[in-house]
Amino acid sequence: MLHAPGRADGWTVGWTNGQGGRAPSIGRRGLARRGGVLALVCVVVGALVPAWAPSGAGGVATAAPPPAESVEGASDTGPRLVLRGHSHNDYWQTRPLLDALDLGFCSVEADVFLIEGELRVGHDVSECRPGRTLESLYLEPLLERVLTSVARGHGPRVYVNMPEGGFFTLFIDVKRDGVAAYQHIERTLRAFDARCPGLFTRFVREGSRVIPGAIWVVISGDRACQAMAEQNDRLAFFDGRLSDLAPVALTDAAQPDAPPGQWCAGTPNTKPVPTFMPVISDAWRSHFSWPGVGPMPERERRVLHEFVREVHARGGRIRFWGTPNLPEMWRTLYDAGVDLINCDELAHAADELGRLAEAGSPPAARESGR
Repeated sequence: MLHAPGRADGWTVGWTNGQGGRAPSIGRRGLARRGGVLALVCVVVGALVPAWAPSGAGGVATAAPPPAESVEGASDTGPRLVLRGHSHNDYWQTRPLLDALDLGFCSVEADVFLIEGELRVGHDVSECRPGRTLESLYLEPLLERVLTSVARGHGPRVYVNMPEGGFFTLFIDVKRDGVAAYQHIERTLRAFDARCPGLFTRFVREGSRVIPGAIWVVISGDRACQAMAEQNDRLAFFDGRLSDLAPVALTDAAQPDAPPGQWCAGTPNTKPVPTFMPVISDAWRSHFSWPGVGPMPERERRVLHEFVREVHARGGRIRFWGTPNLPEMWRTLYDAGVDLINCDELAHAADELGRLAEAGSPPAARESGR
């Protein structure tokens, strides 16, 4: 079962503006003028936020950091948060990132190609344009929101009404040139983190610590597994697969796409979830035939719940890609306790997931500590 430590476990620090309310808002120009002050505030924030150190033999985590999926509902200080919604291929929205933020999504996905020294965003090379980059579409707007939250006295958050222990997840799906692209991503993340230390969740090998930040960056797609696994200090995490958890006692419906223990080109399978791969993502159609219409076969339903239990038991979150964009699919995944639910029609999904949240957490989610 997932362990979700609260304030007593030192996961996050409470924030106020010292006057019992919110500090005045500031615009883009104000942020530019006061950038030095805000950066200094972020330095202090980075020093105050405590680390989360996993328990277990050999420093391998046996408990997860608190998941974002703890509270969903309306708030006077921000949008109703869609904590389990994931904006799939977010760059295809009318306003990349911004549409998801307006609707309260807490996880988005951007596909990137390293082209002429830029991390250009697009599903295919033909969609990539100079200047349409990971930095301009995602990192700069997210940094501005976190700086604004700090300036208002809420601490480093993407949403001022993010529940305690909550965080925003940015999936970066590398489409090709995994190692070179990751090296560029790493340099870029460090440059942004220097502008606001604590912007990103960080892994430090000494003590096997995960130091929480406002944003968890997860590398998917063409993943530079070995390069990431060898780092002693890392600002990004690895998007695992169900096969990465092998050997796993699953039913014969599961068909892992790699033999046990073969992730990272033969690295011993020590399964460092969540210090290395806090999310397990997999292709829906590799394991299930149900299209999201009509009753789900009972055998497949049992397999889905077994996958969720297995990932949660190892301290991770689970996501499937390639799921039909249908309300019945969203409801089935929600009821099974799937942590991140792929959504393409964001407004429709936000309404449906909001109704499910208002109806109360399903048993699978409650058992997982959310």
